[in-house]
Amino acid sequence: MEFELKKVGLIDEAKIEISELTIIRGENNTGKTYVTYALYGFLRSWRQILFIELRTKISEALAESTSSQINLQSIFNGQVNKYLDRFTKRYVRRLPEVFASSPEFFSEAEVKMTIPAEIDFLRNNYHQSIKDTTGTKTLATVRKAKDSSILEVLMADQALEMTRYGLIDFVSYAIADIVFSPYLPNAFIASSERTGAAIFRKDLDFARTRMVEAIGRLDSKDFRKNPFRLLEQMAAGYPMPVQDNVDFIRQIEDIEKQVSPLIEAHPKVLDAFEAVIGGTYKVVKGKGLYYQPKGAASHGCLCRSHPVRCVHCSILVSICAAAPR
Repeated sequence: MEFELKKVGLIDEAKIEISELTIIRGENNTGKTYVTYALYGFLRSWRQILFIELRTKISEALAESTSSQINLQSIFNGQVNKYLDRFTKRYVRRLPEVFASSPEFFSEAEVKMTIPAEIDFLRNNYHQSIKDTTGTKTLATVRKAKDSSILEVLMADQALEMTRYGLIDFVSYAIADIVFSPYLPNAFIASSERTGAAIFRKDLDFARTRMVEAIGRLDSKDFRKNPFRLLEQMAAGYPMPVQDNVDFIRQIEDIEKQVSPLIEAHPKVLDAFEAVIGGTYKVVKGKGLYYQPKGAASHGCLCRSHPVRCVHCSILVSICAAAPR
């Protein structure tokens, strides 16, 4: 899969091949961040763009029936690159949001994503359902049998009321999973400094700060009349990857309780990771993310990420709370 950029920040023109492992390297100020942010932004946005592209077709297919069928092969077979081209054209309009920059900065920008060959999306089956608020009654089901090109949408009568809202999004998500997800993986972005986002978590609590500031700028009458203005006032002031990374750090105490499917399948991955970094990362409730050097438990060394070298470890981005100054 190839990802191309033109006139994006410092990038006049760039083309990279996306593989299972892709390393973007270069000297400072050569545009690595622009390439990384642009690619991440697309991988974060394509499902929303797909919904915009397909909502009319899905709405027409659902019509006024409780049972509908969508022939995926007739719509997408041999057309994946064509749709990716449409996605990237829409995505260019989102670049100011991704980079938190002026639209004029991207007035000549171009983005392109292409695949060398299509994957047979017919071979896999698919089944998802929407339940009511009690979780006992099925409102709608989307399913596709193995080796079939037909996506079936079954609805309870009361689900017809949501046809133009959640149901269209539900079907769009199913199409995204079946047809496009083999090429476009879910993306996660981490700070270049191993725990860099953790350093500034309290200072960069974007969501809460922006909401308080926005509410303060709106008087009560205006807010009651047009509550959507609150969303306008909360326009992002930071690039999308930075916001997403900090939001992840804010939730890390809850995330830490979960077990990754990758670790379940390959438990030795963590051992290899700990060998590389020379220690482990610990989540301390109410305090955030800490680095613990190997063998430091005996003297209680927990290194809070900070751009100073710890005397008990070799991690430049950490400072040891137990170390003498």
